Amino acid sequence: MGAVRMTARSLLRRRVWGALAVAVLVAVAGGAVLAALAGARRQVGPAVAWQATTLVVVALALGVPLGLVAGRLVWRSFADELGVGAGVVLPALAFTLIAVSAVVLANLIAAFPARTAARTRPALVLRSE
Repeated sequence: MGAVRMTARSLLRRRVWGALAVAVLVAVAGGAVLAALAGARRQVGPAVAWQATTLVVVALALGVPLGLVAGRLVWRSFADELGVGAGVVLPALAFTLIAVSAVVLANLIAAFPARTAARTRPALVLRSE
């Protein structure tokens, strides 16, 4: 059971971080459009940070409740088979720390491509579009 859970977590992490990477790559082109439309290069970084934050917050808002419901259902059926109590303790502090660290990590991951996007010349990116 532990190997299945670890594999599921690994696949989920890859999917979320892969979506973040794609969003950042799209932001490079969006940053070029922003710069071409008289936007400042310093606006590209915050735009990418907001994209990363939004992606992670939406993923957490959908994933955490669904995971809690699924986990509770699975635990209840497992506990019934074992004949033990099905009480569940939810560590709110742990969930909060994980959510905050996920947002911080997403912004750290997005910071390097955001810097590259801010330094990219708009004409080069728009020419390839």
